[in-house]
Amino acid sequence: MIESIREIDKLPGDYKTEIHYIGQILEGRGFDTDIGLQCEVQLEYGESWMELPQKSDTPMQTQTSYPGKDEIFVWCHPVDLHFATDSIFGSPKLLIRVWRLDDLGRIDLFSYGVCSLPCTTGYFMLNCPTWRPIGNWRDEAMSFFVGGPPKLTNEDALNKNLDLRKKVKTVSSGSVYIELEVLLKNFEKHWTISKPLS
Repeated sequence: MIESIREIDKLPGDYKTEIHYIGQILEGRGFDTDIGLQCEVQLEYGESWMELPQKSDTPMQTQTSYPGKDEIFVWCHPVDLHFATDSIFGSPKLLIRVWRLDDLGRIDLFSYGVCSLPCTTGYFMLNCPTWRPIGNWRDEAMSFFVGGPPKLTNEDALNKNLDLRKKVKTVSSGSVYIELEVLLKNFEKHWTISKPLS
């Protein structure tokens, strides 16, 4: 009976520390296309983390952006994430999918990426490289002439099954830049935070 009481879900006030991420999905650079791109970002984190308010399974998604002369896709999509946690393990990661909108109105999954969020206070400009799987010669020819680049058949290779990820042949596909301010609450009371040597 005592064990079953301990397994009850924690409430936000039961956690020792909190972390707040405020910023924006800023832009995409280095993508080899001149048509519209949009970025979809999904959160993933461990069991000792709780999103406040309660977790939404809906990913964040930017508008479609077209490159300027500098070949930068500007999104400036706001990010406002708040977590309570008892452990640094299982810290949040962003699973990134970049989608391409062509001139015919078709939307194709263009590339994937994974980016760990920092767990120290301060300002961060995160450079999140993306990639796409390489298909066989037929897949690549279809992608070139018809559209629809090769996709992962099992998205566990993104973050969950790293053994599977090692087997996927990929090619680099540009970077997503995320600008964040990180605020910590009660970390200094419960954990030793290392400081750089002076």
